Amino acid sequence: MRFRRTRFLLLFVSIVSLSSPLLAAGVPSDPDEALDMARKEKKAGVEDLNKAREGGRRETVLARSAMRHFEKAQELYAFYLDEVGEIPKVEEEMSELQSLLYWCRKMTPLREDPAEAPEPEMDDSGGDDGGASAQPHDEPPIEDTPAEPSGPPAMSREQEARRLFEEAERFAGQHPDQVMQIVARYFRISDGFRDTSFASRALEKAMKYARGFQKDAGSEAEPGKRERLDPTMLRLRLRHDEPDVRISAINDLVASLGKEAIVDLHELFQSEEHPEVRETVFKHLVDFKSRKTQDAFKKFCTVEKTHVAKDLMRLISEIGRDKHVRYMIYAVLYNEKRIVAPYGLYRSGDNIDGFVSRFKSAYGYGLRSYMLSCIRKMDKEGTDGILDLFRTRGAATREAILTVGALGSVDLGKKVIIYLNRGKGNRYRGEALGTLKSLGDPMIPYLIKAVSNPSQKHWAAWLLRDMTGQPYGGSPSQWWRWYRQQRRR
Repeated sequence: MRFRRTRFLLLFVSIVSLSSPLLAAGVPSDPDEALDMARKEKKAGVEDLNKAREGGRRETVLARSAMRHFEKAQELYAFYLDEVGEIPKVEEEMSELQSLLYWCRKMTPLREDPAEAPEPEMDDSGGDDGGASAQPHDEPPIEDTPAEPSGPPAMSREQEARRLFEEAERFAGQHPDQVMQIVARYFRISDGFRDTSFASRALEKAMKYARGFQKDAGSEAEPGKRERLDPTMLRLRLRHDEPDVRISAINDLVASLGKEAIVDLHELFQSEEHPEVRETVFKHLVDFKSRKTQDAFKKFCTVEKTHVAKDLMRLISEIGRDKHVRYMIYAVLYNEKRIVAPYGLYRSGDNIDGFVSRFKSAYGYGLRSYMLSCIRKMDKEGTDGILDLFRTRGAATREAILTVGALGSVDLGKKVIIYLNRGKGNRYRGEALGTLKSLGDPMIPYLIKAVSNPSQKHWAAWLLRDMTGQPYGGSPSQWWRWYRQQRRR
């Protein structure tokens, strides 16, 4: 059993070798010195990988740096084990590098990823009434010339995939005992040539050999002891066509790696389509309640898929805080058509009534309706999160003001009154008038108080006249006298 485990660890080094050249230079002749160097390289790689996992524009650069450190460490560990023999502690360290190297490859794609999408604080330029509609956030830029094609033509990639597949077939026939190298060759094709017809065939072959190897390793385990599942094999199963197989792989990966599986879960959260598999991922993320998951909300909200947006809102309502409510709003902005108060809203009561009807209808179904239920579930933290957006400027602030009207919250409505201020810098007055009108009579005493504020007097009185039908102007005493008479009736 010990011999088989050592053979497995040494063979796995070849997976790294197939996708990047070995570092032939710089290997010391003394095994102990090689081990010290290996541990230093591993430590440096872990530091770079942890920084890369935090995200940001340097994510890919840091991941590549980490991969170089890990590849060097793999070579040094292999040299040490060849010279000294079986050392359990060193074998465990080498086994851990397998998972670390996998994540480096996941974070260093074949081509550069675009820069992380910024939070959708889009241009809200417009006139005094805030009526000019913003351009859709997802409208692509107009280019005068077509973009240059990246990489070789599709046919050459197909030919290259064919060549590698045939080489893997020959290798498998000539070396049937080299299971890990066979898996590595097929996996390289499935992962690096996904746009070719050989990708799915190579993945099936890789999984076939991987299952056979796992089965053989399990049969040699001591009775009553469960063999630790190899993370690389489990990650192969995450790409299986059958949802049940993917669910099993997710559960096994979490059981095997614990919180180290968080990054796998994050990737599945954004890419998985099957409802049952998504639910499995969701439950594990809720169970972990990881700070890394909360930090990932800013990425999840930019995914333009309704089911991802809904699961994000549900996840925030389960493990999020008030400061994370903004990501619910961002998810709406990335996935739904925006609501902007029309130009000329103030010209008649009919205009404002039509706007109120339109935005309340939009919050009655779809993603906005789901967001309201999640905010209500968070109770005070949900409303505090809405208030937090009032300290910002942009499309999210506009959406937050309308969310107050859809929630029907008078307490939050009091905070909206500030957007009745006069001045060309106020771009949210139309949304504020619509929200306050939708909240109805409970807002009247607060609007009368606003009449006493010189900067809010004009629009507060305008809205009071529209809501009550009374002809009073900017005199707070007239409005209070009328209000007290109404309360006596």
